[in-house]
Order: sequence, then C-alpha cells, then structure tokens
Amino acid sequence: MMSKIISIHSYRRGSGKTSTAVNLGVLMALQGMRVAVVDANLQSPSLHILLGLDERHISYRLNDYLAGRIDILTAAFDATALLGITGEGEFFAVPASPEPRDIAYLLRHGYDLDLLHAGMRALAETLKLEVLIIDNPAGLLEDNLSLIAIADKTLIVMRYDSREFQGTSVLVGVARKLDGANVTLLVNEMPAGISAQEVIPLMSEKFACPVIGVIPHLDEMFISDEKRLFVLREPSHPVTKTLKEAANQLIRT
Repeated sequence: MMSKIISIHSYRRGSGKTSTAVNLGVLMALQGMRVAVVDANLQSPSLHILLGLDERHISYRLNDYLAGRIDILTAAFDATALLGITGEGEFFAVPASPEPRDIAYLLRHGYDLDLLHAGMRALAETLKLEVLIIDNPAGLLEDNLSLIAIADKTLIVMRYDSREFQGTSVLVGVARKLDGANVTLLVNEMPAGISAQEVIPLMSEKFACPVIGVIPHLDEMFISDEKRLFVLREPSHPVTKTLKEAANQLIRT
C-alpha cells in the first residue's frame, strides 16, 4: 500500500499551520484511515501542546532520531486512544522536542536531510500509513522546502492578511516548481464580514492554485477543553465541515 505524503507549509509563523495539520489528520483517522502527523518544525514545535503530550506519554522525539540515538518508530506515539478515536482509524504523532538544549543542538550541529527523508519513508512503510502529514517550519528554508520534493501534495496555509500575500505567492511558486501542480491553499483566520464565496475565486486567481478551504477567525479554536481538539469538541460546527471537505480533497487528489 502506498502512503500519501502531505507537506504543510506557511510563509509566516502564526498562520495556524500546526492546528490545521492535526485537525485534518484526526478527521482522516475518524474516516478509518491510518494517519501520522510529524512535527518537523524543530525550532518552534507545538504538536505536543495541541495533543496534550508530555513525558508521561513520550520518551523520545524526532530530535532523538535525527541525532542518531533511536530509529524513527521509537519516536512515534500512538495517540488513537488518547484522542478517543474509535473504529478502524489510527492516529500516530511524531513530536519534536521543545527543550532549549535540544533545539540548540540541532541549530548548532544541523542534521542530515537525507536521514529525515528516509525516516519519513520508513515511518509510512512500517506503520502502513495511508496518510503521512508533515508539519514544516514557516518560511523559505532549505529544510522544509526539501520535504516538498518527497510529498505527493503540498498544502500552504495562509492568513487573510495583505502582508502575507507576496511571501505566500513566492512560496506557492517555489512549491510548484518542486512539486509540479500538486499545490493547494487553505486560507485561515478570515476576518468577519468577508465570505468564503468571495475569497475562494479571488485567492485561486491571485495564487494560480486551488483553494480547498476558508476558515474564519474563531476564538474557540484556541480554547482548551480537556485538551480535546476543535474537530472533536465541535463535530457539527461549520468549520469542522470545511476542514472535513478539505481533508477529503487532499485524500482524493
């Protein structure tokens, strides 16, 4: 079975990229798929926060694999039961370390990009994943751009903010050169008073790529309720439906 690798990017930090990655992954798992989300944002990791993971759940992280201390599977945590996902679907998380010493170590010594790529392929094959989602650092960096090349689909998350338009346009252009036509866009943090029906054709034309969803600004997206994710707390919310449609588009195409 071939895994679909989805690489998620943004031009600027604070776009909601990690939240999007996790919620999309959970929605796929709820549909019965075997899914993993990898926190490749090694300088500013947050996957563990969204999932409520700490040392009680995980002993090793992606940093340990990249430092050569473990194999990639040792860094994978089965969060299916923790999230309350039932049925055939499974959700795995590969968090990165938030410890300053671990972040400083990688900044000082760097890591082998080929090793990271090999780890992603091994994770997908060994866990028999149907979808592998990679949450990348923001910006135009060699590390995250290199992961576009091994992905089947690239999703770029942007806030509806004119300051992001130029940078996102450059990121879309670079991603398209690395990943052919398999680049899509999700618009996040849409201000009140602007409809998705207005934004989708406008952004599709501006960036010359499909827009698979428009998410309005919602304070409740960031409210923690026993560490349950938004799509689990609010399964019938219009935003959950939009994310579900986006997940289905990423799976199908």
